[in-house]
Amino acid sequence: MLTVTAIKADVGSIGGHTEPSRRMIEVSIERLKRARDERLVTDFDVTHTGDDICLLMVHPHGSSEPQIHDLAWSIFLEAAEVARGQGLYGAGQDLLVD
Repeated sequence: MLTVTAIKADVGSIGGHTEPSRRMIEVSIERLKRARDERLVTDFDVTHTGDDICLLMVHPHGSSEPQIHDLAWSIFLEAAEVARGQGLYGAGQDLLVD
């Protein structure tokens, strides 16, 4: 059985709430390619709606698999770091700290 997991976050954008930078999307794709090579996910897509990056991941691990959620979290952290480095608006704004 396969699970489709979609997780989104606003971790920074160009010109206010418009869209993530190309590099933020590229970093997300690169990380998911590695996860596919490591067989954590079987397929994926990275999209955005406005400034929210959406990670669509297909995997055999079920809906509550911590590894999938940890993967998404680490990708969003990395994309936020790119946004900070690029001086983009709202870098990391959807990432809660606790």
